[in-house]
Amino acid sequence: MKFMSFGSQLTDRLRANDVRFAITGGGGWLGQATLEMLDQVLGAAFAERVSVFGSKARDIKLRSGRAVPCFELKEIVKLPRGPHYYLHYAFLTKDKLTTQSNDTFIRGNDIIRSYVIEAINNNECCGLFLPSSGAVYRADGKIDTDIVANAYGVMKAQDENIFSALATKQNFPAVIPRVFNLSGPYMNKVDLYALGSMLRDALADRPIVINAAHRVLRSYVHVADVIRLAISMLLEAQNNISVFDTAGDQVVELSELAQQIRTVLNMPHLEIKRPVVEAGKENRYIGRPGEMAALAKRFGFTLCSLGSQIEDTASWLLSA
Repeated sequence: MKFMSFGSQLTDRLRANDVRFAITGGGGWLGQATLEMLDQVLGAAFAERVSVFGSKARDIKLRSGRAVPCFELKEIVKLPRGPHYYLHYAFLTKDKLTTQSNDTFIRGNDIIRSYVIEAINNNECCGLFLPSSGAVYRADGKIDTDIVANAYGVMKAQDENIFSALATKQNFPAVIPRVFNLSGPYMNKVDLYALGSMLRDALADRPIVINAAHRVLRSYVHVADVIRLAISMLLEAQNNISVFDTAGDQVVELSELAQQIRTVLNMPHLEIKRPVVEAGKENRYIGRPGEMAALAKRFGFTLCSLGSQIEDTASWLLSA
C-alpha cells in the first residue's frame, strides 16, 4: 500500500509549526488526500491540530486505519481559538447541476461560503488554500461570467474574488490553484473522470472505451503534488494571492492516455474502443502549461510523471 508524502523538508517544517488546520470538504478527494498526508506527519498530534468539516457528521476512515471525526460544516464557526490554516475544499460539485436547479446550486454554495467567511472573521487565519477550477475559463480563455450557462465555473470565480479580497483585508496568504485534471488516491465519482473510467475498464480486463469522436486533450497532476505545493506556499508566509493553473509535464490525447495505461499496467492485449475521430474538432482542458511545474521547482520538488500517476491511481482503485 503506497502512501503519499510531503517530503522530508516540508515534514520537518510542519512538525515544528504548531498552527492548526481547519479543513472543509474533508470527505472529498482533496480532503481525504490531505488528511492522509497530515496523518503521516503529525502522528499523535493530529487530533489536536486538525479539525475537519463536511456536509454531515461522520467518521472518515483513512488507509492508515485512523478514523477522523468530521463535523457538519456549520460547526466550523465554533473552531477553538488560535491561529489556523484554512484548507477550504467544500463546494457543491458540477454533477449536482444534473439533479437540482441553478438557484438551488447557487444558494447551497453561498451558504458554504458564508460559514467559512464567518469562521475566518471570528478566528485568526494564517493562510487559505482554496482550490478553484479550470471551469472558470470560457473557451476564449477569459473568465466566465454567465452564471446561467456555467453556474459551477462562475461560482468558483466568485469564490476566488471574495476570498482574495478577504485575504488582502486581513493580510494572510491565499493559494488558489485552478484545478484541471487530477490523479491519485481518494479519487471519487470515478466514472465521471476519463482517467478513472479508463482505468476501471483496464483493471476489469475489458476493452478501454472512449466515447468521444473528436480529439480530447488533457494534462494530469497528482493530488499529492497539488497539496504539497499549496502547503509549501502557505508556510512561506508571504502575504500575497497566488493563482495558478494545475497542468502537468505532459499533454495527452485520450487515445494516447489509453495506450499509456496499457503500458503502465503491462496489459498490451487490451482493446481500445473508440468511434472514428472527426477532424477539426478538439476539446482542450489542460490549463496554462508550466505554471505549476515552475512553482514546484521553486520549492524543491518535481511533479509526478504521468506514468507514476497512472500507477498510483490504479493501485488506489484496486484497494478502494
